[in-house]
Amino acid sequence: MLFRTTDGGARWQQLPIPVSGPVAFKRTGWLVCDGQPGTRPVDRFYVTTDGGQSWHPETITPPAGYRPGQATYLMPTPTPPAAGVLTVAFGGSGTRAVMAIHQAADRGTSWHLKATGPMGRPGGDVNGQPVIIAHATWLTVSMDTRQVVTVTADGARQSPARISGLPGGGLAGASFTSTRSGWAVLNIDKCAGFKTDCTQTSALYATTDGGAHWTATVRTRPCSARRGAAARLTAVSDGCNNRARAATS
Repeated sequence: MLFRTTDGGARWQQLPIPVSGPVAFKRTGWLVCDGQPGTRPVDRFYVTTDGGQSWHPETITPPAGYRPGQATYLMPTPTPPAAGVLTVAFGGSGTRAVMAIHQAADRGTSWHLKATGPMGRPGGDVNGQPVIIAHATWLTVSMDTRQVVTVTADGARQSPARISGLPGGGLAGASFTSTRSGWAVLNIDKCAGFKTDCTQTSALYATTDGGAHWTATVRTRPCSARRGAAARLTAVSDGCNNRARAATS
């Protein structure tokens, strides 16, 4: 459900919403479908220009060799003076994943494809993230291709850097303050057996050369999850994400 307030939160008005998913407003409003089953590709990204009173699906033109049904939309990032930058991952069905970067036009009601960057394997989840530094400066961080690609000049120039010092793992987050300085959070899973005696360690890494070399700055203690025939999993909050403790019944 979507609600709107115009008096600082004292009163709220419920607004229509076509699908569930995160919403963001900056003059124009955007809605990204959360991937609910049965959603058609055309119904995965919505735009509103009247404060959420009505929504219309926005069709993004995919890069050459890809189809609209292979799109995974990420929430647009406002980038003054332009309305924003929209990144869309395309992949699956035997094609290698890429991240398509679109720049807003008409205050975010239409989008133009500016660049694409390699992101991952033909199947499975995309283990990488885009980073928007400014309206014409972007990066893509890919754990599958092991490279960081810096995109500048409105997509006209790309500079890839081979990743060194960043171990394999799930990329939980990436942030850059410039094309040189950035940080990445990795979740590293290890299991003693097949999906048993598993631990997850999160670590923060930093780079000062555009993603070519990374060093660890912070590590959390391992979070464990044990499974057995007589075990029941109890979630606990102990400073770790998704930590589970086995308690025998």
